[in-house]
Formats: sequence, structure tokens, C-alpha cells
Amino acid sequence: MFNKAIFVAIALFASIGVGASSCETGCDYYAPTTMEQGQQVHLQGPASSPQGRPLEYEWRIYLCDGTDVSAIVFGGPQTNQDLYFQSPPYGDYRVALTVRDQEFPNTCYDVRGICGTSTQGGCPTFCCGDVCEADPITDTCPFREAYTGASGLNYQYRWLLDGNVYKYGTAESDKEVVIDWTQASFVDPMTSLVHPIDYVNHAVSFQIWAPDPASGNLIQIKDCPSTCNIYKVQKPVAQISLVI
Repeated sequence: MFNKAIFVAIALFASIGVGASSCETGCDYYAPTTMEQGQQVHLQGPASSPQGRPLEYEWRIYLCDGTDVSAIVFGGPQTNQDLYFQSPPYGDYRVALTVRDQEFPNTCYDVRGICGTSTQGGCPTFCCGDVCEADPITDTCPFREAYTGASGLNYQYRWLLDGNVYKYGTAESDKEVVIDWTQASFVDPMTSLVHPIDYVNHAVSFQIWAPDPASGNLIQIKDCPSTCNIYKVQKPVAQISLVI
């Protein structure tokens, strides 16, 4: 009856790149490609019924096992013609649209589902090479590292040095870090523990944590281990000895 609703949604869903899902039930349609978690999705229902009658809308999103995760992803079921949301943490999902005739909501309605896959996306390009402890800090390697992927709602970004958190936060500015190699140590802001920055190879890594759509608990959704090392060079000492 209201097939137009899902066709409009499919066109928009596919155009921004949501991908084919492994969900086996409830998928009337599958989007053709994947998209990165955190990327904005825009779905749109029909303006009216085929007869031009006004409609009511309800959008929900589910895991493949049928768990309703609308509260975490949408903030609850949405009732506008247009639905805007960020692609949730990596996995397979089904978005369902129900359209109802406003005068006959209990009998004149249609429900369709479209399924897609959210991916982790890429990792930062890590700095490599050597750095002298006396080098002035700059906005480039080997001091500044940056993640340029999509920004997700309530995402927590973590930069780690040798496996310990060097910086973390949820702001856009937390997607980058500037490491001060002139320092002999740093304080892990999550544990308050002090860790040395010795004259050895060091590994910078990156993680993203976000609320689990099913439980709301914070889970790791991206892990980018170091792909190369930065070696800290000790400043030489101009020691003078009298040789007789």
C-alpha cells in the first residue's frame, strides 16, 4: 500500500553508502555498499499516501537478532518524515519504517525494513622515525598525530603511548594529539599513573570507544595499533676532558 515509503528511503540510504548486511530476516531491501561508523545517514519517508492522505511515521533500528537499539542510536523511536542519524558502531543493522494513515492508524499501515552494514573505517597514518629530545614541538610529525575519520555521537577518542593513555576525550580536538618528546615522563589521565618516555623506541596507537547500542555500556569500536616506532634520541653532552 505504501511501497513509496521504502523506495524513497532506499534511494537515500544507498546514495550515502550504507552496505549490504548479513541480517537474515526483516530485510525487504539491502543497501549495496558499506559506510563508516559515525557517518551521517539521512532517510526519508513519503510526504503522503498514494491518495494524498496525511501519514504518521515511526522509525526504529534493530540488531540482526531483533534487539531494538533505537534508544541508543536514535534517542528513541523517531516520528518525523525525515530521519537523520549517525551510522552506529560497526556491525549489521536493520532500519524499519512504519507509515500509518492518520485516520486509520490501526488498519491502514505498512512496515518495511532496509538492512546495512556499518564498518570501522580506516586508521591514522602514524608518524615514524627519530626525534631528538631537544627538538622544538611542531604541528607535524613526529609530534602531531591525527585521526581524520568520521566523528560519532558520544565517541571517546584515546591516544596511547606504549600502551598507556596519553590523551583522551570526546571533543573534535581529541581526534588529534601532540606528544611532547622533551618530557621524561607523562601522566596517564585515566589512571593517574606516571610512565617514562625513555631513550628507546616508542609506539603510538589509537582507539575509539562508544556506547554499545544494545547495552549502553562503553565498548571499544576501533583499535589502531602502531604501525611503526618513534625513537627518542638523547641530547649529547659537550663534556671536556683535559688530556695530558
